[in-house]
Amino acid sequence: MAGEHLGLAERIDRVVELIEASTIGSAVPPTVKARARMRAIELLDAGGSENGTGGIALLTCAAEILCEVAVDLAARPRDARGLIDEIEVGVGIPRVALGREVLRTPSLPELSSDVALEVQLALLLTFAEVDATSLWMLSPDGELEHISHAGALDLGSPGSSRAARALLMDSGRVNRPPRSEAGIRLERWLHPVAALVAHGEPVGADHRALLLDAAVPVLGAILE
Repeated sequence: MAGEHLGLAERIDRVVELIEASTIGSAVPPTVKARARMRAIELLDAGGSENGTGGIALLTCAAEILCEVAVDLAARPRDARGLIDEIEVGVGIPRVALGREVLRTPSLPELSSDVALEVQLALLLTFAEVDATSLWMLSPDGELEHISHAGALDLGSPGSSRAARALLMDSGRVNRPPRSEAGIRLERWLHPVAALVAHGEPVGADHRALLLDAAVPVLGAILE
C-alpha cells in the first residue's frame, strides 16, 4: 500500500512537470504549482490510495493549475490540446474529467464580459475537440442573435445557426446526425434564454454533452 501511495505521489509530481515543460506552463506562478501539489498530496494522505482518492488528487492538482492559466489555454489552443493530451496519456487523467473541472472554475480576472465569453467558449472548444463553439440568444422581437463564438464558424451559412434556432424555439438538447452539432439551453431567471452549441464532430470520444453542461454556469454568470 505504501508503494502504491508513493506511485500516486510521483504521478502528482509528473502532472506538475508536464505543465512546467509546456509552453503554457511558463505563465503559471511557482506558488500556484506548489499550492496545487500540496493540496493534492494532502488529499492523498487523508484518503490513502483507496476509494478513488488517488484519481481525485491527480485531477485536483492538474485542474487547479490549469484554471489559473485559463486565458492562456484559450489563447493558445494548439499548445493547450497538446498539453491536455500529454496529461491524459502520461498521467491517466481523462480529458473530459479535466475539462469539466476547468470549465466550472476558470480564472477570468477582471476581463470584460465579451472577452470572458470568448475565453470560456475557447476552453470548451479545446476540451471538446470540435470545429467551433457558439453562443446565441433571441432578441425581444424573436430574432436569433449571435453573441460570441470560438473556432471556425461561418456565420454567413444558414447551418451555423440551425442548432441554436432549434434549441431556442424548442427546449432541451440537440444532437443532429451524423454527430454534426450538439447544444444545450441556458435557462436564466428573469433573463432571455440562450443557446450554447458545439459544432462539428469531436476528434475523439464524444463527451460534448458533459462538457456543455460544465460550461453553462460560468457562461450564465458572465451574461448576467
